[in-house]
Amino acid sequence: MNENKLFQLKIMLYGIEPPVWRRFIVKSNITFHSLHDVIQEAMGWEDYHMFEFEFNDAIIEADQQGGIDSMFIGFRPRSKKRNLKASKTRLHDVISMESQEFEYVYDFGDNWQHLVVVEKILDNDPFQKFPVCVGGARACPPEDCGSVPGYYELMKLRKNKKHPEYEERIVEWIGEDYNPDFFDIKEANMRLGVNTVNEKYLVQPEKELLEKIVDLASNAKYNEALVIVNIVLNNNPKSYPALFLRYRINKKSGKTDEDDLELAYKEAKKQGAGKKVLAMMEEEIDDVEFVKIHKKFKKLIKTTKQSDIKNPEKKHIINRSNKDYGVPDLTQEFFEDNPIDMFSAACIGYNLLLNPELEKKTIKKLYKLLPKSRKGEIDNEKKEIIAANGPEEMLKIIMKGIDTINEYFLMDKILEFEERVVPDLIDILKGNTNDGVVEYCIKLIYNCKMDHTKQILDALSSIKIAYNLSMVCLLLGLTGNRDVIKPLWDCYHFLKEEYPSESYAQGPLLALSEIENKLK
Repeated sequence: MNENKLFQLKIMLYGIEPPVWRRFIVKSNITFHSLHDVIQEAMGWEDYHMFEFEFNDAIIEADQQGGIDSMFIGFRPRSKKRNLKASKTRLHDVISMESQEFEYVYDFGDNWQHLVVVEKILDNDPFQKFPVCVGGARACPPEDCGSVPGYYELMKLRKNKKHPEYEERIVEWIGEDYNPDFFDIKEANMRLGVNTVNEKYLVQPEKELLEKIVDLASNAKYNEALVIVNIVLNNNPKSYPALFLRYRINKKSGKTDEDDLELAYKEAKKQGAGKKVLAMMEEEIDDVEFVKIHKKFKKLIKTTKQSDIKNPEKKHIINRSNKDYGVPDLTQEFFEDNPIDMFSAACIGYNLLLNPELEKKTIKKLYKLLPKSRKGEIDNEKKEIIAANGPEEMLKIIMKGIDTINEYFLMDKILEFEERVVPDLIDILKGNTNDGVVEYCIKLIYNCKMDHTKQILDALSSIKIAYNLSMVCLLLGLTGNRDVIKPLWDCYHFLKEEYPSESYAQGPLLALSEIENKLK
């Protein structure tokens, strides 16, 4: 069926990043031995060694078995697949469709493995000479360099002219002019005996296409820009500039795809992108995380405002009895019957305690958005923190109410006096009615290096505010062990009975859930 067709093939070398690859077009009726010759010329190998092709159901091997490579044959795993000869098997005998994949192995010692993909099956073209190379990137490794580990070692050595082996291995062997990033399509075609290439087969260099995308996007021609982005990604799925551009173009039309952003950043780091590029991507990642948190807080604020309207200026002072709520039974049914509310104050606090880096990024982003007057106030507070001499003065700053932007700055300073300040922080938690101060004290104790669980447990019965009790219970769940289960159980039932319309019971409930997970 494909006897008089053309096969557009893409070959990629395994194990090396950024990838070494070539795209070429061959006639479907050539033998696999001829395909081996094409690959050698297109890739830049020197045909010193044996080879084979492997399909799902067949291995196509070179006719001549000999030379130093033959000693490795006994160590190569041999399957029950049918064995065919490269000089007698034609491409159309085993290639039947587009997207079909097979492997090409060259040099059984270094074991260079390549993936070959049948990208297109085309009609024959009498006006173009075949085989022809129509795309590619980077130079193939030097022959006999010791496979992928040897290649990377050689590339590292290439950058160190003072190394004692530089003269022998670089100057005398591979040559100082060897450039791993170099690929010349004209040179590849000269080796294949082709002088001219029909432009309809050529793919424009990625750099030119990326410049065109930027130009189109700058003029708000987003649909046209996306078409070219997809052309780039079809040729190079790991092109981090194209992935990042697609993300930013889609963002303009409100169709952001975070997968593009994450993959672009991952590939940029892997491929050694510059600091400016990485910083730009990190800023976008910060934006995405900020939006997520902002939405969550927006919903929480809306819920809180509704609660404030119903209960203006209401503070729940605890009048606790010594009632015993029995023995805890933390079954799956218990947590199913008592679900966690993800928008409760305790749950928000829980997420922020467990994700400090996310909170720091959000704070950084918030600071950029603030007006100059507010930034001035924050900077003055920072100066006050710097000038604070000893834990007593720092505690005064906390009691006055510290700006969220400066919380972590003060934390690093005050926790140098951990043993002296923790008793004072626990006293604040017993009766302070400022939620912001309470939450910050919880955060400080959670970030202590020492375990203060016993001190907190001893103070539990002295806590006078329902909200404070809820947050202290949450802290116990994060820092405590089996010993805190019974006190948490009693607090949970007390808060649920006394304040059924509030979410105070969420603190001990989350804490019990955390302890149960620790004990699994």
